[in-house]
Amino acid sequence: MRKLNGTEWNEIPVVFGLLRAARVAHWHGTRANPTIYQILGSLSHSADWNGLRVTNGETIASLRYLHTFSTTGGFRLNLSEIESRLTEIWEQLLSVHPIGRQDNFFDLGGDSIVAVRLSATVKKVWNIDLPLAIVFQTPTVQEMAAFLDGKITPKWSPRIAPLKPSGTRSPFLCVDAGPFFRSLTQRLSTDQPFLGLRLADTSDLPTRFSLEDIAQYHLETIREIQPKGPYCLGGWSLSGLVAYEIAQRLRAAGEEVPLLVLFDVTNWAILRRPWGWKSFCRAVSVRTWRVKHFLSTLSGLKPNEKWDQVCALAAERYLNLQRMYWVLYDRLQSRVSRRIPMAPREPSQAVFVASRRYQPQPYGGRVVLFRSAVQADGPYQSTKLGWEGLIADLDICDMPGDHDDMFLDPYVDLLANQLERKLSGAPALAPREAIAGPRGTQLAAL
Repeated sequence: MRKLNGTEWNEIPVVFGLLRAARVAHWHGTRANPTIYQILGSLSHSADWNGLRVTNGETIASLRYLHTFSTTGGFRLNLSEIESRLTEIWEQLLSVHPIGRQDNFFDLGGDSIVAVRLSATVKKVWNIDLPLAIVFQTPTVQEMAAFLDGKITPKWSPRIAPLKPSGTRSPFLCVDAGPFFRSLTQRLSTDQPFLGLRLADTSDLPTRFSLEDIAQYHLETIREIQPKGPYCLGGWSLSGLVAYEIAQRLRAAGEEVPLLVLFDVTNWAILRRPWGWKSFCRAVSVRTWRVKHFLSTLSGLKPNEKWDQVCALAAERYLNLQRMYWVLYDRLQSRVSRRIPMAPREPSQAVFVASRRYQPQPYGGRVVLFRSAVQADGPYQSTKLGWEGLIADLDICDMPGDHDDMFLDPYVDLLANQLERKLSGAPALAPREAIAGPRGTQLAAL
């Protein structure tokens, strides 16, 4: 009879049965017969499981569980079981097999959308909140399992996403920065901190909040980690409007803001008003340009790529439909004093509806606008994306691609190079003004 490192093939089902018994015991918070652990512990060091061809999901999970025990040197009752269950969740969400204890969630393809699904699953399984900022601080299975088990405490609050926490320069504080910015941060100088300001919870905001309320929320976070300037701020798309208002408030308080970076941010307030013939022509011009641009893009693609492009357009149209409902519910909320359940409170919804009512005021500081090359053209469009007359010191840097291409290969290298040049001229913090995390953890020893 064929053997596998001393274990006969007909004994393998028995081994799996013992392993399953151990797993069931762990799920219920108890321990199986000690002899079972002795047998499995011995097999984990002696058997060569690579010769097995198995497809059964439970068997694969059991083998992974056994491997975890062999690599950790024992059967840790709670933490190992959390790691095993968490690994299964990651593999389901990321469609990556296998996943090791030290693999990074974002390196495996995790993004904000997958992180939201992960957070929902963790909440359902363990009844523990897992904001995106915490995912950044516990990006591996081992670290996240330790957090869920209460073994470690995050150094930063859920309001901060520490994409690149170390460095001696003034940290670049980017509103709503998340996984999409990782490629950019990895290409910046090792001396340049990069922190994302997250709208972790809207429960503290007024019943019908404004963009100014959101800016004040982030301003409180900034004061916690950096009580004094200089402050370098930025934001992409609608989040750039929030960064603009934060910079206004900091300057009004007498703080130094040497640099405000707007990543393809349009001031829709000026472009929408006043409503009349010019605004109507502008709206028609934009929609006509979008149709032409879509058809032009579609013509140069392969059949399978065309289908992906059509699906992306359908998803965009569905999002626009959702936004219409957000605006409708926001208007309903303005008519009643109590909070209605349908009112947009989720962070991305909150920023969208608040930005529609925001009226930017003139800004006297230095602003860098990274403008994507793919923009609607025509006599009714603004070459400065609506910022003319508001920003005196406006430096426009044209970037190839469309709205998000500047953060992706191959254009992200150019963006990182340009941003690095802008940030290198910003004053550094004084040694006594070293940044500290919201929980008192020092960010940079200057």
